[in-house]
Amino acid sequence: MTKNLIIYGVGKFAEYVSYLFQNDSEYEVAGFCIENQYKKKILSQDLSAFQPLYTFENLKNELQEDFSLFIAVGNNKIRSRIFNTAKRMDLAIASFVASKTITWNDLIIRENVFIGEGSAISAMVDIGENTHIFGGRIGHHCSIGKHTLISGGCLIGGGAKIGDYSFLALNSSIGHDVEIGEYNIIGMNTAISKNTKANSVYTNEGTKLRSIDSSVIFSKSFL
Repeated sequence: MTKNLIIYGVGKFAEYVSYLFQNDSEYEVAGFCIENQYKKKILSQDLSAFQPLYTFENLKNELQEDFSLFIAVGNNKIRSRIFNTAKRMDLAIASFVASKTITWNDLIIRENVFIGEGSAISAMVDIGENTHIFGGRIGHHCSIGKHTLISGGCLIGGGAKIGDYSFLALNSSIGHDVEIGEYNIIGMNTAISKNTKANSVYTNEGTKLRSIDSSVIFSKSFL
C-alpha cells in the first residue's frame, strides 16, 4: 500500500530525497513543507520543483489524509530542532534505506534515518535517530550517535563510536574502537586514530597548489 510523504525542505537535498523516495520506496511524495518564518523569505525563488508547498506548523490542518514526514536538512543542529518539533506535534516520521545498500537484518532503523545508495553497514551496528549516511562504510559493532551526518566515502572501523551531532566530511576515516566525541567536525580526507574530545575540529592540510604550469607537464607526453 502506498503511503503519503511530506518532505521538509526546498533545497537540492530535498529534491534528491524526493527522487529517491519516489523511485525506491513504498512512499508517494505528496508535497513539501517549510517553517512559516522561512516560507516568507523564499517566495521570490523558483519553487516549481517543490509543489505543493505547505507550512510546517500547519501540516495537520492543511492535509486531510494520513502522511509521514521526512526532514531533508543537512545541518545537524537545524535538523535536530525540526525533528524535536515534529515529535512534539506527534507527526509520523519516515526513514529511508536505499535498495542499493548493504545491510544486515539486525539493523534497527530509527526515525528520520537516511542511508543513501552505496552505503555498506556491517552487522551489530547501532544508528541513532535523525542520522544521515551518504555512502559510508561502517564496520561491525559500531555505534553511530543521533543527529549526525556521515558523508560519502567515509570509513569507520569496527567498534568505533561516533558522538551525537558530529559531522564526518567526505572520505574521512575513523580507526577501529576509536571514540569520536559529540559535536565533532572531522574534515575531508582526515584520518582519526585516537579518541577525540567533545566539540573538536580536525582537518587535513589538503592538496597543495604546485608552482608549475600544467602545460609544461602535458608537453612532455605525461598523458
